[in-house]
Amino acid sequence: MRPRLKFSLSAEASGLRFHVAACKKGVSPVNGQAVLGGPTFSTESAKSALSRSETFDDNTSLSHSALPLSLTRLPMTLPTVVLLDSWPQPGTSPEPVVFATDTQLCLRYCTDGEDIVVIHFPLVKKIQFGWPNDEALGGHPLIGLGLKHYQIHRIDNSPWLAELEQRNAIHPRHDKQLFVEHAIHYVFTFQDSTLECIVTEEPFWHPKVQVFTSEQEARDGWRKLINEVGT
Repeated sequence: MRPRLKFSLSAEASGLRFHVAACKKGVSPVNGQAVLGGPTFSTESAKSALSRSETFDDNTSLSHSALPLSLTRLPMTLPTVVLLDSWPQPGTSPEPVVFATDTQLCLRYCTDGEDIVVIHFPLVKKIQFGWPNDEALGGHPLIGLGLKHYQIHRIDNSPWLAELEQRNAIHPRHDKQLFVEHAIHYVFTFQDSTLECIVTEEPFWHPKVQVFTSEQEARDGWRKLINEVGT
């Protein structure tokens, strides 16, 4: 039995630093390419990116270890984090509430000005809600690109969207352009959680943002929205 080969490598992809662990056990190479959490890059690119002189052969699989969001093929276009300052930003104690179906997303949170915000995304592709919290946000893969605490962001050139598109490519009628067209990746950073979603925005499918100054009005508006979405 050949010994298991395991090491770390460090690479720079247009200024984006990432770490992966390479080992003999993992997903088998596909067409001479090493697997990195779904999307692939060539083993030759990986070899040239090694930070020191360890060697590996083309049968070595690369397993994704540091980035929960997969990278696209190298060379890649860097993700761009855009702060949406015109949106009502969450406060330091936002108390977010999420309600979702398989196609729609409703979000409620509080601002530092004690306003209550209700957002409805009418067409959603993917939702991720939970950790990291504000104390662990430094571990988010986009933190070095401008991700901020208690903010709403749009992610252009999203690696998460690229990963979803590649997964969907197995569909017999998959169309890459149609899949990514009008798709927007949002990141909401709260105190105890982070919400990420990829939604479709078109003229008839755009987010509706409501800001309430009264808790009772917010409660009534939220209940009305949930009833509409849930029926």
